[in-house]
Amino acid sequence: PEAQVDLTDMIIRWFDYWLKELENGVDEAPQVRYFVMGSGQWKQADTWPAPGMEDKDYFLDSTGTAGIDGAADIDGTGVLRQTSPEQDSSDAYDYDPNDPVPTLWDQSLFTVPTDRRALEYRQDILYYRTEPLTDEVEVVGYPRVVLHVASSAPDTDFFARLVDEDPEGTAIDVCYGMVRARHRHGLDSEDFLTPDEVTEFEIKLGATACRFQTGHRIRLEITSSDFPNHDRNHNTGKNDLTDTELVPAHQRIMHGPQYPSRLVL
Repeated sequence: PEAQVDLTDMIIRWFDYWLKELENGVDEAPQVRYFVMGSGQWKQADTWPAPGMEDKDYFLDSTGTAGIDGAADIDGTGVLRQTSPEQDSSDAYDYDPNDPVPTLWDQSLFTVPTDRRALEYRQDILYYRTEPLTDEVEVVGYPRVVLHVASSAPDTDFFARLVDEDPEGTAIDVCYGMVRARHRHGLDSEDFLTPDEVTEFEIKLGATACRFQTGHRIRLEITSSDFPNHDRNHNTGKNDLTDTELVPAHQRIMHGPQYPSRLVL
């Protein structure tokens, strides 16, 4: 409630200055004011992200079982570690555009923070998690995910989603990003994949300010669809808006010294 009152006051003061020309000091305030989820605090800065923030890498690692693989939980070997893995390894899943990962919308079909546990039955999502945090981690800005991947398709999608996993059970999504392979260098060009050849992707996630509390886990989910929030990639390299052919794609996520796939916070 205090945060809502504070936000309402801030909005009114902004309009008072720009529309009513009231000299209330809005023009002298810091350029950025943001709310840190998980902390209950408003903060302010002159830049975004706030000065003093440093990138921290969390490297993907596993023994090849970061997916569910038919199990009823996500306690596989997919981990996020702050040191580079000593050996190269990979995880795999199949993305079938006939059975895409569904968007978790509310009843008004609006995208809101959701509990990702609802999708933990699927076998086309990979999970990488830190150990329960011994110290709080505050993330402010645009998280990034660097992925080294190989696909059987000439064109496909990759989604990366940052999730706050609570020891009480909930797994709330914080922000996400995606890349369409053919447009990985920009929407004004097309560059198709060589099937089964390892390619590096960089996925920029949405802006966020979130504090992962002690005992929580930082979780990264990797998959290839979010439908109907995003159109399905048909995996054919053809025009997905006019062509009706849909082909499953075999996706491999590589990680290790040679393939440093990582989450950058």
